[in-house]
Amino acid sequence: MMRPDLHTSYHLSKEAVTDLSKHPTEGWLSLWKGQYTNWIYEMLHLFAQPTLEATLNDALDLHDDTIPLVYLDHVVPNIGTMVTSHLVVGFIISPLELVSTRLIVQTANPLQRKYSGMVNCFTTIIQEEGVSALWGGVNLFPTLVYHTLTPLLSNSIPLIIDRVFKLSAADSPVLYSLAELGLNTLELLIRLPI
Repeated sequence: MMRPDLHTSYHLSKEAVTDLSKHPTEGWLSLWKGQYTNWIYEMLHLFAQPTLEATLNDALDLHDDTIPLVYLDHVVPNIGTMVTSHLVVGFIISPLELVSTRLIVQTANPLQRKYSGMVNCFTTIIQEEGVSALWGGVNLFPTLVYHTLTPLLSNSIPLIIDRVFKLSAADSPVLYSLAELGLNTLELLIRLPI
């Protein structure tokens, strides 16, 4: 038997999905609004970021870039190239995040929606707000902070556990897991507002 709070949560989720599917203008397909743009963003990031990081590592003669950070004696150069590559790639392809967000939040009603798709959204933004709106404006600072903090925090967690807390997954699996949970939660609390 389900706990009462889980039963209530399940019932509310089921009700929300049912309401969405019966909505006259949104429907099931609204769950996939902006996902093609998001997929393009993810694929570009997946290929461009490691390529740029490897190029930076080669330019700086960091040959230990395939070794996990926790095993390196000097991690600052590798963290620097990793954060820089995330920041540069995130900034360059950030217009896709903007377009994806706008496609997701607009109504699915064809008579009331502003953008017909990804390309139309790009052209409309450029026509109405200018090219600078794609990389600048109110989105610039959050983009820079997000693409700097996310890789820095997520890749620093194993280092903090190993070098600050002096815990090993092999020696203290429970304490290691608790430290990882706590630091991942802290990372989430820092990243979510951004």
